[in-house]
Amino acid sequence: MKNSGIAVVCSIENDGSFKNVTFELLGAARNLAEKTGEKVIALVCAGENCDVSILGEFGADKVFVLSHRKVGFFELEADVSAISSIITEISPSTVLFPATDYGRVLAPEVAARLHCGITADCTDFNIDENGRLVQIRP
Repeated sequence: MKNSGIAVVCSIENDGSFKNVTFELLGAARNLAEKTGEKVIALVCAGENCDVSILGEFGADKVFVLSHRKVGFFELEADVSAISSIITEISPSTVLFPATDYGRVLAPEVAARLHCGITADCTDFNIDENGRLVQIRP
């Protein structure tokens, strides 16, 4: 299932709600998906009380809830393992991580585990005339 979509790693507040950056990334992924014809896939590492139904309203075509944990707890190894496993399974063309403390720790760990590249602190994305992802940094 190569290039099955554009994945977004969602960021959760301590109360179980989604941080605004999640919705921003879903919007960016939706813009890319409209150019590539791919689906937008939300990856959520959250507790059972997290309501993922709102993600579809912001552009997610599919949602994977990868782990259940207590609200407000950050479980790096479990999240790296869960996200790496689903990325391997679904093989998205692109994975967008939030530029939060969570994302800044998680993204390089996942990239190292999957032996792939990473670009940090992007402010925008586009698809060029050859179908390649263009990442814009300040």
